[in-house]
Amino acid sequence: MNYHQPLHPDHVYHVYNRSIGGERLFRTNENHQFFLNQWERYVHPFCKTYAYCLLPDHLHFVVAVRSEEDLALEIPKLKTTVAQQWEAKEAITADVLMHQFSRLFSSYAQSYNKIYKRPGSLFQKGFKRVLVKDNDRLLQLVQYVHQNPLHHGLTRRYEDWVYSSYRAYLRDQFTLVAREEILELFDANIEVARKDFLQFHQEQKDWMRIEGITLE
Repeated sequence: MNYHQPLHPDHVYHVYNRSIGGERLFRTNENHQFFLNQWERYVHPFCKTYAYCLLPDHLHFVVAVRSEEDLALEIPKLKTTVAQQWEAKEAITADVLMHQFSRLFSSYAQSYNKIYKRPGSLFQKGFKRVLVKDNDRLLQLVQYVHQNPLHHGLTRRYEDWVYSSYRAYLRDQFTLVAREEILELFDANIEVARKDFLQFHQEQKDWMRIEGITLE
């Protein structure tokens, strides 16, 4: 399986990255929030977020790259060389998207290193991303990402893990998570959809037997 596919408009991907040598990526609540703030700054304008989970030494996101029309509005706002190359038709959209992910991980690592007085790289080189080809696999991935802390023995109840998008699906407050698009796959009625969403998450699966789900 190709774990380093180009990112194309209107396609959905499972994005994964981890630390070097199992080092902790997040030590405090502030670390988690800062990473999400950087995600909002560097990635959100270009990708919709369907699910995420931040764990001690790795992270998962399920994202949908925005349409060509939306990207054409956002990319020129960037003050980067790759954006200028894109406008001059010397770079493709995938180059810009990869650059934004690189800026995300680099900016977080630089801040983290400054706070904890550590040198060198924090993330493994080259984050993984896999194309999600259909809605069935998309829903499985959302469930897998939300249950990931349970999979790693970090909690007894995945519902209690606060560093994931799971709770955003259960409330009406503002969120950057595009929850409506996922809930609509269950039912057009939001209350029925949430009930089905909860029931779906309670199902237990042997993730190791489902090809392409586990990237770690």
